[in-house]
Amino acid sequence: MRIPYSSAALLLLLACTGTSAPPKAPDAAPSSMPTMEPPKVPEAPADATDDGAPTAPGDVVEVPTQDPATDAAALYAQCEGRLEQPEAEGECSADADCAPAGCSSERCITKASAEGLMGTCEMLPCFEVVDTCSCQEGRCRWSLK
Repeated sequence: MRIPYSSAALLLLLACTGTSAPPKAPDAAPSSMPTMEPPKVPEAPADATDDGAPTAPGDVVEVPTQDPATDAAALYAQCEGRLEQPEAEGECSADADCAPAGCSSERCITKASAEGLMGTCEMLPCFEVVDTCSCQEGRCRWSLK
């Protein structure tokens, strides 16, 4: 009869310890063990208005909103070189000349340059704001969402 390796190892371990079952956990902690108290959580700071004065319950506080187009442009600017390079003036004359490329399809370049181009295979927040890879003023460029 063949015993699988893992079963043989377990049997050998049990034979060496002189027991056939693992030891039982104690029902209660010994009295000599220190007790641990839960950590204290600091109280949340009071809400404040723009002038620093605390708000009262029921006060209406205006939250400034940002223009999504401004946010998209700011994100795009963070990695424009990564999204548009390599780039050359007059590289395209029609949208069909351009294609997304790279592991995450993050680059907008000429179809001829796109074949076999690899990227770092990551998804950055700035990749999320681009919409369409097209020919714009003779260059392959992304339009923003």
